[in-house]
Amino acid sequence: MTRLGRVLGVCILTIVGTLFLGWWSVPIAAALIGWFDRRARHPAIDGALGAALGWAILLARYAAYGDLRGFGAMLGGVLHVPAWAPTAITLAYAAALGAAGAALGAALAATLRRPLPQRRGRVGGRPPR
Repeated sequence: MTRLGRVLGVCILTIVGTLFLGWWSVPIAAALIGWFDRRARHPAIDGALGAALGWAILLARYAAYGDLRGFGAMLGGVLHVPAWAPTAITLAYAAALGAAGAALGAALAATLRRPLPQRRGRVGGRPPR
């Protein structure tokens, strides 16, 4: 799978998972991509890009059909930050979740694919002779 395929896969899984299951589906979606693609050199970067892109698409959708700008300005006023900061923080949070999930999925896949070490010594109940 190419890097673009991994990023788009995480993006699509993030969008669908967020719509139906909520924010915690983001690291799960990224972990699935990290688990199944063995050849990825930097799965955390792919997971971060895909998750941030997925949430950016969702935020754009909400901005087109809702009052995201007014909400950002109100939340920015409460937190004493610029109006764009809540959106940037949201995308950074998605990227962090995606990176952590993809890295965890790739690490678990690499660990579980290794052969088990050979045991030497006592087998059964008798000492070796």
